[in-house]
Amino acid sequence: MVAEAAPGAALPALLGRFHPGGEAFFWQFDDVVANGELGYARYVFSYRSCGPGSNGQVVVFEGIAQLRLRDGLIAEYDEAFDRGVAFTQLGYEPTRIGKLLERYARAFASSPTAQAHLAARAERKGGSPDKE
Repeated sequence: MVAEAAPGAALPALLGRFHPGGEAFFWQFDDVVANGELGYARYVFSYRSCGPGSNGQVVVFEGIAQLRLRDGLIAEYDEAFDRGVAFTQLGYEPTRIGKLLERYARAFASSPTAQAHLAARAERKGGSPDKE
């Protein structure tokens, strides 16, 4: 997930994404590394679900955050985490989890980041990205 916004607006945009389905958000950031323009941190995140079928359930998972900084504020936010861990804690059925993860996998595979990687892979291997 990438959130781009005016400096300082990325975190509210991120929270807005969670707001409809959760409350009592809590992050713990560790192993923070930053150079003034770019930062990375490992995090543990939890929230209380407000969603149907999981209302009141506390969900906790870990991930890695990437922050692009501008004037000392967060300008862009991206993260990597295992969505399946959260979906399982929310009590989603395995079939539903599979469908959701397939959708996320398709979206990533067609993203500019993944396509650039596959093109570089093919160039390095001297062939097509879908043939080894």
